[in-house]
Amino acid sequence: MTTIESFYCLQSPDNLGRKLSDYWAADDEWLENTHNYIQWMFPLQEKSAFNMNSPILSEEDRLKCIWNEEVYNNLCTSFNTMTVFYGLWRTTNHSPRIQRWVTPGNHNFLRMTRILKSCMLLGAEPQARFLFRRLEEIYKDHSEIITGKAMNFWCDAVGK
Repeated sequence: MTTIESFYCLQSPDNLGRKLSDYWAADDEWLENTHNYIQWMFPLQEKSAFNMNSPILSEEDRLKCIWNEEVYNNLCTSFNTMTVFYGLWRTTNHSPRIQRWVTPGNHNFLRMTRILKSCMLLGAEPQARFLFRRLEEIYKDHSEIITGKAMNFWCDAVGK
């Protein structure tokens, strides 16, 4: 079992001894202010510039994870954790949770790109498409804050 598969099957912790289930149980303050978990929660095929100890999603990882139902279910739990945190299940684009991260140059714009890319790579395309649609709606209401550059990254992440 690969490092990512083992982590996503709740069998092994990240490099700091935290399990994926610890991330799911974290409070909003931890999710916002801790910057070395998102790379484990949503792995990519390239090295992170922000967390040198995070795993890189190899093609072997990707294929093993796509065909592992437990990984998929846990990826969906991770996705739900973050979309609730960001307030993306609400029907208004002006909720307090959304207002918290829709600020100029917010680091969460990068996190959104990572979530979109990782979901697309790991077989959770419907989740990525849902997130992208919500980001498009939020961008329309907040284009004075969210740059076109951020929107372009989100488009690229889902192949638009």
